[in-house]
Amino acid sequence: MFIVEVVTGSSEPCLDGPPGSDRVGGTGQGADPDIHPNEDVHERALAQTRDALFAAPKPRGRSTDYERGFTAAIRYARVCVLDRMSSGTVDFIEDLRPYDLRMDRERLRTSVALRSIGSRLLQELRADPEDEVAAGYRRGIVVALGVIADQESALQQNPVSAAEPRERSAVSLC
Repeated sequence: MFIVEVVTGSSEPCLDGPPGSDRVGGTGQGADPDIHPNEDVHERALAQTRDALFAAPKPRGRSTDYERGFTAAIRYARVCVLDRMSSGTVDFIEDLRPYDLRMDRERLRTSVALRSIGSRLLQELRADPEDEVAAGYRRGIVVALGVIADQESALQQNPVSAAEPRERSAVSLC
């Protein structure tokens, strides 16, 4: 419950529904209507990353072990994102810098968070090609790394709209 309070400011339970629902940081009815559109690029980018991971398609036509490994990898990637969201919220103190300086700092902060998540995911790649669970896990990590790369690319192109939906998603990575 602590993570939910830290990320959302609410003690409501963390639901695990489709993107846009009342999940932690979601944009559904439970979202805070007082959030300024440019308030936190960092939080929006991480929320978009989490949503893209949630929407990652399940492998079809593979063994149950492969699917189990894939699901475990995507779950781990989402935990990494939620971990960064909660630690970033706790550590961040808004200052009175001009808007442009805040946006530069937000962009840098988000870039570091995405690289940190990517680094954790790279450490999780497993090298046992004979094991179907490990093969599914590796594929899930590759999909998650693609989502992270998409967010980093969006951040570099336009830091203000990095969290906006993009045409390329986790679906196109499979």
